Amino acid sequence: MARKSNWIDTAVAVLTDEGSAHLTIDRLSAEMGLSKGSFYHHFKSYDAFKGEVLSRYEWESTTSLIAASETDGEQDPIHKLRRLVELATEPGVQTGLQGAVRAWSMQDQAVRAVQDRIDQARLDYVSSLWREFGCSADEALTRAKTLYLLLIGGRQLAAYLTAEDLREICLRAIAADSREPSTEQGR
Repeated sequence: MARKSNWIDTAVAVLTDEGSAHLTIDRLSAEMGLSKGSFYHHFKSYDAFKGEVLSRYEWESTTSLIAASETDGEQDPIHKLRRLVELATEPGVQTGLQGAVRAWSMQDQAVRAVQDRIDQARLDYVSSLWREFGCSADEALTRAKTLYLLLIGGRQLAAYLTAEDLREICLRAIAADSREPSTEQGR
């Protein structure tokens, strides 16, 4: 018997490989060789299912990465930034899934709200590390946005840029920015 997690696993694979237009109950049921009744046994509605898929995405692409960078025993904010980049650039399903969810968010307001929340959480976390390093709030946010743009943009260039290349570019940006807490005048 299929578990709820099997439905979500299948949804992540379909979403990543084929896009949100193929993320239908019929398509998933066919993929799994199960009936729609099995789907409704686990999910009260398609919206509830969508929420669970997006929760999985948020956990795997954001919450767990932040937690891992916080719990590896090192308190230095630059170490945490490097660790976060290492985790975020590991090859895996997240590469295609992030692009698929971003595309989906352009068509679905509920998905857009989740993606906006994820983007804000990521920026808030990275910005907090730069503030911990000694940057002003404005400078920390600018540095967080720069690193985030490198990561997201680099993921979109996956055909031209390896995960190792992206990691190296991001680590170089951190190294360059960590030479001094702030580039603001008069500080």
